[in-house]
This record gives sequence, C-alpha cells and structure tokens, in this order.
Amino acid sequence: MSNPSHNPNPSVPDRALPVTRPVRLNPVPADYAPAYPRRLTADEIEQFLRPGLFRRFSPATMMAGAVIAAALSGGCDESDSASAAPPGGTGASGAGKSTRTDPQLRAKVEQIALEVLGPYRARMSWNDDASLCLEKRLSSNPPVKTPSIPISYGNSYVGLFDTNAAKEATRRMFAAYGIELEASVKVKGDGFEFIADGYDPRRRVGFKLLVPGGRTRLADNKPVAGPASEVLAAEELPALDEAVKSGTVNVFVADATDFPNMDGDQFTAMEYYLASVVDYLNWVHGDRTVELNKVLGKLPGAARKRHHREQWPPLPGGDFEADEDLKRWRATDGKVSISREWSGFGERGLLVELEPGGSVTYTPPEDEPLFVRPDFLVFRCDLYCPDPAAARAGTNITVTLIGEDDKRAAFVMALGERWARFEWAHGSSRRPPFKRLHGLTITTDSRSPIRFYVDDLAVQMKRPGDPDEPPRPKTLEEREKEREEAERQARVEVFKGQLARPLPEVEFDDTPLADVLQFLRDVTALNLCVDRPALRAAGIDLNTRVSLRCQKVPVADVLHRALAVASPQLRHGVLGDGVLLVSTESALQAPREILLPDRGGDATANAVAGQALRRPLPHVHFENAHFADVVDFLKDVTNLDVRVDWPRLKEAGVRPDAPVHMELSRVRVDEVLQLVIRDAAGDAPVSVAVWDGKLVIGTAGTFEASSPPDARTVAASDR
Repeated sequence: MSNPSHNPNPSVPDRALPVTRPVRLNPVPADYAPAYPRRLTADEIEQFLRPGLFRRFSPATMMAGAVIAAALSGGCDESDSASAAPPGGTGASGAGKSTRTDPQLRAKVEQIALEVLGPYRARMSWNDDASLCLEKRLSSNPPVKTPSIPISYGNSYVGLFDTNAAKEATRRMFAAYGIELEASVKVKGDGFEFIADGYDPRRRVGFKLLVPGGRTRLADNKPVAGPASEVLAAEELPALDEAVKSGTVNVFVADATDFPNMDGDQFTAMEYYLASVVDYLNWVHGDRTVELNKVLGKLPGAARKRHHREQWPPLPGGDFEADEDLKRWRATDGKVSISREWSGFGERGLLVELEPGGSVTYTPPEDEPLFVRPDFLVFRCDLYCPDPAAARAGTNITVTLIGEDDKRAAFVMALGERWARFEWAHGSSRRPPFKRLHGLTITTDSRSPIRFYVDDLAVQMKRPGDPDEPPRPKTLEEREKEREEAERQARVEVFKGQLARPLPEVEFDDTPLADVLQFLRDVTALNLCVDRPALRAAGIDLNTRVSLRCQKVPVADVLHRALAVASPQLRHGVLGDGVLLVSTESALQAPREILLPDRGGDATANAVAGQALRRPLPHVHFENAHFADVVDFLKDVTNLDVRVDWPRLKEAGVRPDAPVHMELSRVRVDEVLQLVIRDAAGDAPVSVAVWDGKLVIGTAGTFEASSPPDARTVAASDR
C-alpha cells in the first residue's frame, strides 16, 4: 500500500525517475512510536490531502485517513542499495536525495558551488542588482532560473557565460548525487536526436546545454555550428518534452543565451545556472518543492535591495511580508493566500487561484488615504504565471484602479511563461482620472481555472510638497533655457576634467612661453587664450624662455608653474563656462565689462538675438585675422544684423585691421566676441549690446544715441 505523494508546488511537474527496485511493506513493530503528530489542524489536513477529497468525505473521515496513511508510509523500506538503483524517490516527501533534507549532500553541493564560483568572485558587479527569471524549456521539468540584469545589452553584453565550465560543473553536480555521466552520448527518440553533454544510458538521465551554433570553441568561447544530428533544435523540444513526461528519458535542458556575461560578470550567470541544476537534481530524485524565489538558498540581489522603494513604495499590504497584508485582499470565485514559493521582492508573494470569471479585490486602509500623483498615473507589479498553457492561450490579466466616484483606470497585460516586472502608464497623457485610490481589482479572461503570483504592487503616490494640480506645460523659451543650461553644465564638467588631468611628464628646457602655452593647448584640448594687450602693457614677451620639469602634475598646476617662471605678474583666470585666459594679475582683478544689457523696446527681437549669441560655436581659429573680417565671420555664422560704429571705434584707436589671434572649441558666440574685442581693442572702451534685435558694437557715444547706428562698410584701404 502506498501513500499518494502530494505536490506542494503545482508549477513543478509531479514526476520522478522510475524506481526499478520493488518496495516491500514491513510489519510495524509493536513498540513503534510514530513521528507524525497525534493531532492535525485543518490547514495540516489540507496540506496532506487533495482538496477534491473534502467534497466527498467529512472532516472526521479525512482526519482518520490522514493518520492511517501516515502510519502505513512509516513502515515502508527499500532494502537494496540506492547506488544500484536509478535516481528516484517516492514523491515530494524527500525520500530520495535532496539538498533540502540531506545535510551531507547539501554540504557536498555547496562545496562544489564554492569551487566553481570562486574564480569569478572578483567580478560579480551585477549580482546585487540581478532579478530572478523563470524559463520553461521543457514543461515537464522544473523551471530554469536565469538572471535578469537591468542594463542595455548594447552597452555591457560581452557574450555567453563560460559554457565549458558550466558543463564540467554540471557533471560534478550529477556525480554528487551518485550519477556518473558519460560525455557526448547520442540520445535518440521519437522526434528528437542530439548529443547530450552528459548522459547515463543505464539510468536514462543527463543534461543538454543549448548553445547557439551547437557548441562553443574552448579557445575563445565562440559559437561553432554543429551537424543537425548533434544539435537539439527548438522544433525537437516538444517531442523531447513528451518523452520526459512519459519517463522514457530524463534530460535537464538549459539555454546558454539565458546566461549572459555582462561587463565580465561570470559569477551571476554561473550562480543562477548552478541553482537550476541543483533544483533539477532534487526534483528528479523526488523532491518536488522548488524555491522559485531563491538562488542556491538565498534571495536574488534585486529582491533584497530597497532602493527602488523610494520612488515605488508598495501599496499598504502590497508586498505581503506581513500576515495581516492578506486582510486587504479578497477573492470572488477563487482564493488568495500568501506564499513563500515565489516572490518578486522579499520572501513572500500573493498566490492567486481563480475560476473563470473570478476576480481579486484590494481595499486600502481607511485611515491611510492614498492620493496619486496628479501629473501622471503609473502602476507597477511583479507577476509570475507557472502555467505554460495559460501563456500559450494568450491569457490577459487586467488590473483596474478605482478612484472617487467610481472613476477607473485599467491596465491590461498578456501573461508570459516567465517572471516579469511590469509598468503601465495610463493613456497617452498619463494623467489620472481620479485623485485618491480607493481600491483595485484583478481579473483574467481565462476560460479555465488559473493560478498566478503577484508581488510588490505599487502606484506612484502624491508626495509631500507635490502640487494638487499637474504643472503647466513648459514654454518653448523655458525648454530652450533648460537645454542651454544642460549644455553649459556639460562644458563646465569637461573643463574641470581638463584642468585636473595629470600629465605623466613635462620637460621644458629654455622653451618660449608661446610654445609652452601651445603645448598645453594641444595635449589637453583646453580653450587657452592669451590676453595679448595686457601682456604688452606689462612688458611681457611671449618669447620669454621657460625651463620646467615635473611628473604626474595636474594641468592647472603645470600652467601655474610655467607662468610663474616666465613672469611673477602672470596669472590665469576663467572666462565664462570654460575658457582659460592667461593675463596679468592687475587685468584679471579689474576686468572691463564689454557686454552691456539689452536696449530698445523690441523684447521679442532681443530674445531671438540673445538666443543666437548663447549658441556655442563648434570651432574657431583666427591667426592674425583682421578684426573687421572676424566680425563679418560672426555675422555670417549667427545670421544676425551686426552694426559696427566704425567712426567712433577709430576715434577710440581701434582699427578694422587690428590683428586677432585665438583658437577655441565649443565656446558661446558672446564669449568669443568678448575675447575678440579684448584682443583687437585692448583697453579701448569698446562695448557690445543687443539693440532691438541688432548686435551693436561701439563706444559709449554709440549707446547714448536714440537708435542703433546705420549699417556701415569699411573701404579696402582701411583694412
């Protein structure tokens, strides 16, 4: 007489390898003291016996049946050695080998995992951020645990994990359970034929790691194509699944593409793969309990970290970590329960079992009102459906958020065969139809009973300080200012990095100062300008010789030392967002304002001109260029109406043919213009202003007039 095994995890198929040795029923000794409890609670009875029996027998009859079944199962004994029999067990009770029930086996498996993972521990950067996904390659096998890493494959995907090391580790794991595998064994059946990576022909058990192309080359771990008779193709998997279901063969199948090498992190992929192998070996020996939310006995990194809770705090009772959370949930035509079998975050999730047309309702606490964000409505949850048939049938789950006056927002999602974290935005505008969340419902369109798990349900709520109404859309001008500020900040950061960059070695031996400055400009790409009028006024020659040696010194320090050697009067300052100006101490301490405030009454035209002046120029290089030519160049690239009051400039000593020397990259037009005027005019009182949309260059007398000067040209003889 045998006690039917109960499967506490229906997502895992209830099947084990065949037991070839007969089981004898031994007489029960008179002094036998059973280990089962004398009294069972209603919950314990429900765990021991199939729910369908409750509809046929009374609770008293069920209690007696449970006690008798437990007593009879205690007298069973297998007299033959387990090593002589194929792997197998008597069901979920763990009578076979399992790391959950056998401490010695667990220690052996942990040691193998420690040795395999040891070389990869130096690079496990994504382990703390990885989530656990469940893949179903064969529906007759337990799910394969794969890592979900939150980063773009295009940025960090290196390739597959070390498949050769994975195969060797799998053989070692099988050996720990007493199964010695032969490498490269052909497995053939009705509708499939392939070369197993490891297989025991006598026990008909082994494994196959699916690799793109068939196998990987040992030298560089690149995929290499193999013949069709050796490769287990996708179209052969259904036939193999049927063979596994019938017990003809037992093969662990995993796809190497589910275990990526991200940024060189081999540890994470290998850890999840080994966890899948151990789950399979426990299962094939009769232990049907698979911890769907753990990897080698511990929660995944992302299921332990709470950093996303700042933006996505769960609904009260929405993370199921406390028993009282269940009070917030009620099922119609079904049932809900808190389960440790699967979770998206933490240790526990909500198991939902619904009949066709059933629903689940959530009610928030009355004393804790939930006000949603006014600008957009986004719902998020973790979801896992262990039933492949439901996924293949195209089953949809609908989550409906309910607000005041029965206003609703519905989110629809198609079920998949794997764990997933979903985010839904409500409509194109994302604005919620209500202010306060009064509850939610979960329904499906399944035409048959369905079971699935949900966890970590969250809605972005109104935070302290958030406005009661959505903010008004930003104007084009505001968006343009934000863009300009972002570009300015980026230039400042680049400039700071250039100054802080250490130079490996610098050696100037009687080198002209001009060459020193040009060297620093070339090796650092700095926008380095020389205030030539200030240097001339101080009597400093750019041909002054500089001798300097230093190693691993930041660029800013090298420049400071070189200027100090050339002249004690020399200093360097910063103009605008990233221009380094070499000048004298007196000139830097008393800078002259060149750019004046806007003038005139046409504010719109002035704003357009100001926007053109704030635009950075990709690159300018003036080598002894005439001042008038430079002004014409800036007029062309900005498309501005530039008015130059040449008569007054000439009175101030500024000629159109004044030479301009500078080379700049990604510098704003207004900053370039100020440097150009400083280089061409020196201390002459030249200023610039936007006047009714026109860019005016002149002196104080120019700006005392009632209107901008007329357009003037310069004769060729004046240049």
